Amino acid sequence: MSGEISPEELLAAGRRDGDSIVEDHLVSTSWHVRWDRLSTGDVQAALNEALPSTIGFRTSGSTGTPRTWSRSRDSLLAEARMLASLAGSPAAFLSFAPPRHLFGTLTSIIVPALLKIPVYYVPRFTDDLPRPAGLRWGVGAIPWSFAILRRARWGMEAEQVTVLHSTAILPPAAREYQAEVGSHKVRIVEIFGSTETGGVARRVAEAGDTPWQLLDDVEFATGDRGSADDVSLSVRSPRLAVPQYGVPLPCWHMDDQVQIVDDRRFLFQGRRSSLVNVNGRRLSLDYLDHEFRKWINCADLACVPVADDVRGEHFDLHVVTEKGTGSARVDLDAVSRQVGIRPRSLRYVDAIARTGTGKIRRIVER
Repeated sequence: MSGEISPEELLAAGRRDGDSIVEDHLVSTSWHVRWDRLSTGDVQAALNEALPSTIGFRTSGSTGTPRTWSRSRDSLLAEARMLASLAGSPAAFLSFAPPRHLFGTLTSIIVPALLKIPVYYVPRFTDDLPRPAGLRWGVGAIPWSFAILRRARWGMEAEQVTVLHSTAILPPAAREYQAEVGSHKVRIVEIFGSTETGGVARRVAEAGDTPWQLLDDVEFATGDRGSADDVSLSVRSPRLAVPQYGVPLPCWHMDDQVQIVDDRRFLFQGRRSSLVNVNGRRLSLDYLDHEFRKWINCADLACVPVADDVRGEHFDLHVVTEKGTGSARVDLDAVSRQVGIRPRSLRYVDAIARTGTGKIRRIVER
């Protein structure tokens, strides 16, 4: 690991322009902060002084104009307290989430600070991880984190590991890591949310599709309780972000289809739109369908979202060849260069699953 820096040095690197609370050079560098050396009062005072009253988090802009969504310091502290309560009383924390993003600000900085424990931040794929040393650990994970943890066999020496995971679909490598280290030792807590809402719900990763439980200060703004039909998830929360040049919103309609189980739980059915996040790049599969059609002569095609072992989510290209063309094949390398993005894989299929109105059914494949 890179050298230890003090909490004061970390927070002194904060910018007050609303885009980030940590300078870029620290976002891309491993660091170790000893929050345990401060008293509870000193931690709170340091956070109050360093965190601006409002902090902006930008959307990627891959599918539209980037927007800044502002969160108040109080709302960030409230969310961090909830995450801290889910972290399993750790003695130390390991985080992979960049602090320029909401989940990274929470798990790489604020949660360890509130818990008054040392935190190790790792921004890249590396085996240079802290030794577990028989301690209880909390981990702030994003999809590619599990590939690092597996390769390093990290956590075998720990007493307990509680992983908080967010930002995308839980990758298959997560369950493989849990099985290899031991399900009795590794607990994975998934956090459901967005830049606009912050954390909305949580669940412990288990076999099968278990319901998501709303966080304590979140409630549904969606009707059809208990309906068998899917609905668009809408929520109310005092932590909703404020849009750039906007005013606080009474509720937020999320880009997710869910089935409401009861007043506090839902089953996630998939994204309402065709967006996937590949290596931090938000992509519209509808747009990519159009682009691939420019270069592929076929009867039909579709970009289908998939769960990816390293990236968390990706997409495969499904192609239906023209009848009578035999075994004509696509030069995927050449086509991908033209479109500017490569699918995870190319599959030839007999038909594309569509709705009665012709819309592609984009069900995440595993």
